[in-house]
Amino acid sequence: MSLLTLLYQIKDNLRDSKTAASRAEAALALTPTVAYVFYNRGRVMLALDRSEEARADFNTAADTKLKQPGARKLAREALSAMQSKESPSGE
Repeated sequence: MSLLTLLYQIKDNLRDSKTAASRAEAALALTPTVAYVFYNRGRVMLALDRSEEARADFNTAADTKLKQPGARKLAREALSAMQSKESPSGE
């Protein structure tokens, strides 16, 4: 299965988080240095209410060592949104 197919399957299966998680693992096995894969697995981890794993994936996707600036931007935005949800209002 191609990486592009797996990425689309992750996106299409976010409502079925277990399927999406298995697709994300398969995508990582194919390409462990693609930021979009980490970003999408982070989205799956959030859907599974596994926020620490999501944060780790978003941090990996945001790393400048990975070459996909679009994915890095999305990952930084996801981290910011997570931080906003965790911080009490007014701080």
